[in-house]
Amino acid sequence: MDQGCLLARIHYKTDRPNIMYMLLPTDEAGKRKYIHVGVDSDKQQQAIAKVSRYEERETVRRQIRLLHELYDQCHLQLSAMLNQLRCDINQVTGNTDS
Repeated sequence: MDQGCLLARIHYKTDRPNIMYMLLPTDEAGKRKYIHVGVDSDKQQQAIAKVSRYEERETVRRQIRLLHELYDQCHLQLSAMLNQLRCDINQVTGNTDS
């Protein structure tokens, strides 16, 4: 079984509800390509798994980006707090060194 992942959307036509297609994203020309999966249940399960793996991978990527942004925010806040603490210590001790 192919373990790849694919950005697509599972689609069944209304006049043939047992035939599965995978709709790909719209291209630059505004056209939307599709992959015909057919009625074979094994192929349909593989197609569903491919799309699910892509969605899971994108979810993990979004979470990693959010964690990175949170890290950056925390780092900035901690740096500001450290600078303020140094200034406060210098004022108390009368030290003019930075």
